[in-house]
Amino acid sequence: MFLKYLPFPSAHKTSSPPTEALILPLVLAAPMLVAFNTQPSTTLVNQLLATAGWGAVCMLKGAAPAPALSVRPSAALLSALAVLMAAVLLSWSQNLPAGLAFQTLGSLGIAACLVALASQPVLTAPPSGDRRTFTDAVLVTAVLSAVLACIQIFAPNWVDGTFIARSDMPGRAVANLRQPNHLASLLLWGLVAWVPMSHTGRWFGNRMYGGVCAALGVLLVLGVVLTGSRTGALGVVALAGWGWLDRRLASKTRVSLLLAPLVYLACWGLMLYWAHQTGQLFGGEARVSDGGAEVLTSTRYGMWENALMLIQANPWQGVGFGKFGMAWTLTPFTNRSGELFDHAHNLPLHLAVELGLPAAILVMALLSWALWQAARRSWLVAGEDGVATRAVFVMLPIIGLHSLLEYPLWYNYFLFPTAWAWGLSLRQPLDVAQSAPEQARPRTGVVALGLAMVAGSLWLQWDYRNVVALYLPNDSKLTQPQRITLGQASLVFSHFADYAAVTTTGQSSQAIAPFKTAALVVLDPPLMEAWAKALNATGQTDQARYLAERLREFHSPYSKEFFAPCEVTTMAQKPFQCEPSHQTHPWKEFLR
Repeated sequence: MFLKYLPFPSAHKTSSPPTEALILPLVLAAPMLVAFNTQPSTTLVNQLLATAGWGAVCMLKGAAPAPALSVRPSAALLSALAVLMAAVLLSWSQNLPAGLAFQTLGSLGIAACLVALASQPVLTAPPSGDRRTFTDAVLVTAVLSAVLACIQIFAPNWVDGTFIARSDMPGRAVANLRQPNHLASLLLWGLVAWVPMSHTGRWFGNRMYGGVCAALGVLLVLGVVLTGSRTGALGVVALAGWGWLDRRLASKTRVSLLLAPLVYLACWGLMLYWAHQTGQLFGGEARVSDGGAEVLTSTRYGMWENALMLIQANPWQGVGFGKFGMAWTLTPFTNRSGELFDHAHNLPLHLAVELGLPAAILVMALLSWALWQAARRSWLVAGEDGVATRAVFVMLPIIGLHSLLEYPLWYNYFLFPTAWAWGLSLRQPLDVAQSAPEQARPRTGVVALGLAMVAGSLWLQWDYRNVVALYLPNDSKLTQPQRITLGQASLVFSHFADYAAVTTTGQSSQAIAPFKTAALVVLDPPLMEAWAKALNATGQTDQARYLAERLREFHSPYSKEFFAPCEVTTMAQKPFQCEPSHQTHPWKEFLR
């Protein structure tokens, strides 16, 4: 008798194919719950899992009889993605490493395909069955992540670093996403997905007890508190706004949403009490005591001010897609916080810096119009189907809020679900569809795309293997230079080998070219110091001095030894890093 109350997928009750109801939770959960990672990219395994998983969804959807794909429902959003892809191609022709261009084009192209696929009208009733399946899958992933968050805070001895990731931020939960704000956004998505379950009293089509439903909601709110994320706190308030605006929700669900900020405060208070009673660290309290919003605004506002200066210097064509980090690092600023940034931490501002104002305004206008279309179409759906439809839409402004302070959409495990949710929200009602049921047939192109995504993920992992060997040597017969040569043979990830080559002792003065590739991926103090030495060794001393001046602005502990001779007053002739440059060298000069 008890089994009938468990949230097992039910194809009949969810109006979704049984295979899809089983596979979608796995597709969403695997990239966000797998803790295994390898240097130098700690998220590559997760991103490849997301690619392969959504490839499986494409194969499943393509194999089912359906009308031919149409771009009409999502034309604005697809146009915005097309502009971004054109910007990547342009930047690729202007020194963006081929590996970065390939990865970005692949992610944007897959996102566009997912949008187009999800936005197609369906011929089965109710049409919102797959939307409910999607929200149920999001809720499964969020609940499991909330459990991991509780383990990280309340049972840290269980954290092994293999199955449960260790947090680099003491007292703050990260689950297996390794980033508190990322976890907060996932948990907020989970709270959004919780609404259809609360409204209907069912999960995966099965009955849920009211007490269990309420407990899951509190668990998700507690998880947001454990992250210590200010973005998460803003998101909880936004959910209360949904409860206030959406009068078609069940009264108990509306009240729950309206009370969400109070539940958040109650959980915060309980965590304070627990921390004081046990002597444990609560990261949220530490962030408030360290300055809270003031620290955020001082850091972000300073960097945003720098971004505006970059826009002023490059208003029309921008600095180039993927080049914010290098442009920002090699441009003189007097108000650096000491942190290294490779992104503007604000989507509209970042696009304006990298694409230029005309292209950025075009992309944001298309995205805004697509968001308005999604809101209008979602709000037209009535009844229980409408609750799931509106929940899918609300996930978009939630991740949009996060994108105003960070860059979650640069990760496939957020980008692809967002693309799917946006496509589902843009889907037009069946009565305006132009395709008749008798015209439905399997879509071989979609199946081929899914196969390519799965095969591509496997190939990328294979291509990555020699780069991993640079950081986890597994062949004692190979020297470090030999491993670097193998890594540089990678078609997609050779930039990591270039970084290892130029920052290895004795390698930095051999050639300048690898610096230009590595710097567009990560321009940190070790690379800047090695690059300055290499420039000086090849006779480009003034450029070396300019680079040293930029490095000094970060006040990095790593650079203390490099600048130590500058403090010696008895030295007759000081090294190049102690002398000012004679002229300003634009950042693009370092790529020539």
